[in-house]
Amino acid sequence: MKNAVAIMVFSALFMFALYLSYSGYIPKWAADIVILAAGIYIYIESFNKYKKLRAVRDTATSKIGSMPLGFVEVYGKARRLPGLFDIYHYLSVRERSRRSSFIPSFMDATPRFILKAQPFYIEDETGTVYVDPFDAEIIVKTKRWSDGSYIYAEAEIKDGDFVYCLGTAVKEKASDIAAEINKALKEARQDKRMMLERFDTNSDGQISQEEWDAARKTLEKEITDKILNPKNESIISIERGKENPIFIVSNKNEKELIRQHFFHTILIFAAGIAVMVFALFHILTTVSS
Repeated sequence: MKNAVAIMVFSALFMFALYLSYSGYIPKWAADIVILAAGIYIYIESFNKYKKLRAVRDTATSKIGSMPLGFVEVYGKARRLPGLFDIYHYLSVRERSRRSSFIPSFMDATPRFILKAQPFYIEDETGTVYVDPFDAEIIVKTKRWSDGSYIYAEAEIKDGDFVYCLGTAVKEKASDIAAEINKALKEARQDKRMMLERFDTNSDGQISQEEWDAARKTLEKEITDKILNPKNESIISIERGKENPIFIVSNKNEKELIRQHFFHTILIFAAGIAVMVFALFHILTTVSS
């Protein structure tokens, strides 16, 4: 996400520098420097994309129950923590402006976003692993449709979806996720519908203190049974590593991710070369004249 924003910023600077240069507001050489810098950045970014492509392509998929600590790739079903319903949900609603039919909708629109990324775990037939996608690069299949003057885009990871995860596996103390357990319990208590459906044993439409105490024990046991290793009171979690910062969470499979990263690598590499050649040609033309 950060890299995409940076590319968009440099692209905007590229266009703005051209405008200022040809309008006579700044010297042409100043615009050329901005354009050349943008091209160099985009060119370098293509190598970062290539590193991710190689990591996805060359890292062998591990079974969760026997995966080593360090940089790993796993694939399995996403399971939410008790009390949480959304693992990841992104919704974009854009309203087209009626001012001009010549203005592209993506340039003249009012976006409204809903974005959630919650801790979850991935399970396969051999075990489970805890994942907090807060600082992960989340790559999700997106549904797009339009309805009159509105354009919609929605992407989500639901409980039970198959999920690909590439990151660094580390062992953490159980106490390190105590805050996550408490958060899940707090959100569960606020979800009145779920609490009534599961724990209103006397069907009076209320959760008594006795029912809450029983619910708390049940929820804590579910988290413990699914995530924690009772033998050493530790968990294995996948996160962004310090030595290898690649951390990808996706509901696309490995082949789809390889195709996507390959396409993006070629596209960004070509764009960087094109921008640099344009800037250098413009600089040489300006100097010679």
